[in-house]
Amino acid sequence: MRARRTALLLVLAAVALSAAPFAGARAQRLDRAAPPAAERGLLPHEVVIEVANSLSAAQIDALQRRHRLARLAALRLHLSGTTLLRSRIRDRRPVAAVVRALAREAAVLSVQPNYLFTQQ
Repeated sequence: MRARRTALLLVLAAVALSAAPFAGARAQRLDRAAPPAAERGLLPHEVVIEVANSLSAAQIDALQRRHRLARLAALRLHLSGTTLLRSRIRDRRPVAAVVRALAREAAVLSVQPNYLFTQQ
């Protein structure tokens, strides 16, 4: 059941990331990446990162070490040529700060907090 929930969270994150409008300017990307201060509908201390499938495992591990993250799950999407990484923040840094830092990385295609989605 837990594996199914993790897969569902990653799929929902993939849909949310792919639905986000593309911005040409890096500054716009940074502004949109961080969640609003009052946002409560996210998993604390978790982020979802999208990287290209061309990144090696060593490069992904180095990225996560640089940002003090622990990989919880990975979902390789062959259709889009990307991989989604669900990662836990290993220290007490706010999610917004980690998202902004990851958005500055050239290897990161997109990043967002791990939002909670509910059926209404």
